Amino acid sequence: MTMFSTSLMILQWIFMTSNEQKLITIFSEISNTAVVVNNQTAINDLALDSMDVLDVLMRIENELNVEIQIEQFSTCKDIASVNLIINNH
Repeated sequence: MTMFSTSLMILQWIFMTSNEQKLITIFSEISNTAVVVNNQTAINDLALDSMDVLDVLMRIENELNVEIQIEQFSTCKDIASVNLIINNH
């Protein structure tokens, strides 16, 4: 990773909302890949199995106080769409 991309990632992190930061942390910790996680990361790229998805949903509920139904979650293409559900809750 170059110095420029590292600096860019830090700037993006600074300007994210608290919810966005928490979501990225949750997905990063549960993900089974080395994919760099940001708002545009496709959920399919994270190789989450069914237990991982349940873990994500439980952590979102515990850390963000928002319950997302699995049916809602299954329609999300990327982390930004999960964040949209949380913001509209």
